[in-house]
Amino acid sequence: MNATASRLASAGIGKGDRVVLGAHNHPDWAIAYFGILRAGATAVPIDPALDATGISNVVRESRARVVLWDAQIEARVGAQLHEAHPLLRMIDLAEVTGRRRDAHPAVVEVDVDDIASLIFTSGTTGTPRGSCSRTPISRRSSPPSPPSSHSAWAIA
Repeated sequence: MNATASRLASAGIGKGDRVVLGAHNHPDWAIAYFGILRAGATAVPIDPALDATGISNVVRESRARVVLWDAQIEARVGAQLHEAHPLLRMIDLAEVTGRRRDAHPAVVEVDVDDIASLIFTSGTTGTPRGSCSRTPISRRSSPPSPPSSHSAWAIA
């Protein structure tokens, strides 16, 4: 997790950045997810089966700067997404989750009000909508707030 956070920080990803995370079932998904949080960024997980239009919607609505995905998703929708979002950075999941012993933990101050995750609905009744959750206790440098502060809310 620290190595992944360090690699993400080296790639210019930091506090407040939103990172779309798409991958098929694999331990690298969890490593990347917690690495994103450790780097102070917001994880925006997506269903790996989403088509290019669905991923493009999530990128646009979440205001993501980066998409972190596996080779299968990139091969399927990478060209279309690059065309729709030419400034979007696309990073291969395996590159940032590879194990490296010389990585140092990213030092990021994370506030209790920082967004940890931004999760989109499937859109079965319309356009998918995102909801976010605040920083989990494990990312906090201060004591946890009462349970009511862990609620999610809709994005306007």
